[in-house]
Amino acid sequence: MRASLFVGGTTAILALAAAAACTSSGETEPTTPAEQDSGILGSSDGAVVDVGSDTATPPVDGGVDGGDCSDAGWCETPLPGPGLTVKDIWPLEGRAFAVAESATQGVRVLEWDGASGPTGTWSYIDDGTQNDERAAPYAGGLWAPDADDLYYTVAPGYVYHGTRPVPPQTAWSWSRTRLEDHSHEGDVAHASHDHGFPTNSEMGMGYPALGVWGTSRDNVYAWYSNTVFHWKAEAGAAPAWVAEYSADDFDTPNEHLFFVGAAGTGPDDIWFSGVRDGSPSGRSCVILVRKTAGSFNRVADGVVPPGFAPCAARDGFQKIDGANGWLTDLHALGPSRFVGLKGARDVLQLTASADGGIATDLSPFPSSLVSNNTPTSVWATSNEVWLSTVKTYATAAFVARGVDVWNGGSYELSTLALRHGPITSSLFRIRGTSSTNLWVVGVQHALHKTTP
Repeated sequence: MRASLFVGGTTAILALAAAAACTSSGETEPTTPAEQDSGILGSSDGAVVDVGSDTATPPVDGGVDGGDCSDAGWCETPLPGPGLTVKDIWPLEGRAFAVAESATQGVRVLEWDGASGPTGTWSYIDDGTQNDERAAPYAGGLWAPDADDLYYTVAPGYVYHGTRPVPPQTAWSWSRTRLEDHSHEGDVAHASHDHGFPTNSEMGMGYPALGVWGTSRDNVYAWYSNTVFHWKAEAGAAPAWVAEYSADDFDTPNEHLFFVGAAGTGPDDIWFSGVRDGSPSGRSCVILVRKTAGSFNRVADGVVPPGFAPCAARDGFQKIDGANGWLTDLHALGPSRFVGLKGARDVLQLTASADGGIATDLSPFPSSLVSNNTPTSVWATSNEVWLSTVKTYATAAFVARGVDVWNGGSYELSTLALRHGPITSSLFRIRGTSSTNLWVVGVQHALHKTTP
């Protein structure tokens, strides 16, 4: 294995907004609010699956009756403007943060306040600088340790950190750092394209290899392309995004390694989900890297064979079986127990063993239940599994719920039909804090469920 463990740290660099010039990553760049204009921003490849969906389903007015809810308790929360494709959400109790893309507004960051009205209120909290560089305006993901701190990622390789204003101030304060791309360093053929938004073949769209997650506000990680970064101070210097682990052991010049998720149960047990992606076949192998006691260890990997054969075993590593494709939406269910979506089809449970290995349990999702629509996201409790899907041109989008799916249980639909009809646009993320605080978001929709 030729994965690089950065000892002493190669630090991330900063990008100045106007010229994208780089400085030492020992500093973060405070941002200056940008003027908002009405110019059209080109959407990134795969950012919006539903052609024409920006106008297909108008925002729903919550009304004085407390909003529009489905029979299963999914309630529409009106977004602050038209044409928003909500790509990720981070729920808290009584609040939520979200990041969205728009053909006219670029990337926007939103906050939902559940105390303001029967359906709550969404408002913009970004400063606009995330749209300074418009070549590839896609959102990565977001994470919040609490209601007063928020991290999000956005092209090209930025991590933003925001803090809530203290009265009488009303605007969030933001700083940003640009991460380095360590993929195929020195290779001219790869220097001209972004490694932060590869195509997820099974989902049929681009998927960000750019994200942020942490165990607390003092222990935050980011990933970009093939590298994991850690926000920390070294040798008395100011905190910076330090590159701690890079996966650069590709087998062929066209192969790429990406990180696409992280989860953990504490600062000494963190897992990073990656992919060894074969081009142009679209075949891939899951990579799992675990950090314990300050050390990184690659637990799972495989070999991408020529052509369209499935992932093969790699000496010295476990192979994650199941549907071909990436392991996305990794999150912890409890000590040593994790769940994710494998190949946009299988709900995968991972259990860490005392010897450092992992045991896997697969629950293939019955796609016929949702008219063969492709799952995009999974979220789970100890005994429940929730999935969101894209739509096809012939069907609506769906949410499905599974109970005890690794022990002979089954899946069922959780109806989304509102007073104006079914959801006719794709859903990209489902997350919650419990089965009574659950969100699903997508093209022009942010639906909240508070009933069991």
